[in-house]
Amino acid sequence: MRIPLLLALVLIVAPAEAQFRLPKPKVPNPLNRATAAAGGPRAPEYDDRVIEIDDARVTALLKGLKLEQDRRPALEAGYKKNADDRAAAEVAMRRQGDASTRWQGCLMQVMGIDTAAQRRLDARIQAAEDRRDGATVQRLQDSVMQAMMVNGPQIALAQAEALKPGGKCGPGPSATPMAAPPRFLPEPSLPLADSLRVLGAGAAGMTPEQYTLMQERVLGYLVTDEAQTARGQGWAFSAGEVRVLHARRAALQPYQQFLADH
Repeated sequence: MRIPLLLALVLIVAPAEAQFRLPKPKVPNPLNRATAAAGGPRAPEYDDRVIEIDDARVTALLKGLKLEQDRRPALEAGYKKNADDRAAAEVAMRRQGDASTRWQGCLMQVMGIDTAAQRRLDARIQAAEDRRDGATVQRLQDSVMQAMMVNGPQIALAQAEALKPGGKCGPGPSATPMAAPPRFLPEPSLPLADSLRVLGAGAAGMTPEQYTLMQERVLGYLVTDEAQTARGQGWAFSAGEVRVLHARRAALQPYQQFLADH
């Protein structure tokens, strides 16, 4: 009689949606879309992605950038806790499996079961079943039953003693609950930078793509000499955009490194 041992491990798999990553758009340089005469100042072409930079939109951008900076520490902590919780759950499951395997091995030893011999017997029975040799299957199973009838009482007593608290094997390991999932973030569906970008875009009243492209253009203005910008070198800006950016440079400058690291 074969004694199957079953260990059920429940694995939590992140849904397919969790693998989705918000793509950071490849930023086109409006310099390549100049509409002015060759050699003269170039102006960008606006569409649903590249929006005109005016004073109100600079204010909105600053609002979004401030929100990103303010939220980043808490969000980073949440992402770290999420990763720690999931790692702890994985370790707990592995430890639970190891403990159960050790306990089962102890019990087999106490019962006097030769696991190697048992595996060989199982293989012989399976082979006989595969070739539809019912007589051999019956003979092997009868030999197992006969051995169990002869040694059954002694095995049962030995098993009962081993299972007592303080016994050789002790009670079976109880299933331990998995580590609690993160309180706010199960498994992040977006990377940290993309989550911050979505929050900032929402605060600015823009789409994530508009918000990202405006950040790129503002950074381009901040890192380019104003004289070069006035001559149409570097990023392309309209005359009105240059006036707005020049007037708001002091407010935008503190975010230059933040934009560069984005």
